[in-house]
Amino acid sequence: MIEWPSSTLLLILVYLGVGAAATWESWRARQPSWATMCVLGPVLLVWVLYRNIYPVPDYPNNLWPYVALVWVMSAWAVMQWRPAVIRRVISEWDAPPPT
Repeated sequence: MIEWPSSTLLLILVYLGVGAAATWESWRARQPSWATMCVLGPVLLVWVLYRNIYPVPDYPNNLWPYVALVWVMSAWAVMQWRPAVIRRVISEWDAPPPT
């Protein structure tokens, strides 16, 4: 099995987003100790992300961060320009399994 470095970078970005959302929600719930704990994960992942990008790897591995960025930006574009697609996908996830 071939593991693409871009999948690792995307996974780090997803974990950063989840950690930021958990921090935000715990802060809104007025749980400052939990919010402080939730900040530690994204802070550590920023360091891991930095070490995956710098020092710049040799060619072609230096292209993977750009592949990951294009993937994330295209997902963002679909969410902004075609919200009906996102709603349909979410409704399919919530639908009961066929019998």
